[in-house]
Amino acid sequence: MENFERPAKDAKLEVVQKLTSKYLALERRVEREKYEQEKAKREKDKKEKRNSPSDKYARTTRDVSVAAEKDLKVYLVVANVKLEEVEDNVELKQ
Repeated sequence: MENFERPAKDAKLEVVQKLTSKYLALERRVEREKYEQEKAKREKDKKEKRNSPSDKYARTTRDVSVAAEKDLKVYLVVANVKLEEVEDNVELKQ
């Protein structure tokens, strides 16, 4: 009796596994399509925003502020090096 039940259970298990894998594949495809749609929407929004005059102004001011910050950092490094040189000279004189 057990010999007849085992193949039936294996067949049921195989069918369940196939259906589960098909369902999971379908679910992954749906998620991927949602992701692609959201990505396309973000790219579209980004392009529209990039072409707006306010964003062009924001980008130029941001670029200027970044450049000014870099210049300031370089100036501070040079000033720090010169300060160290002066301190070394003062220590040598003492």
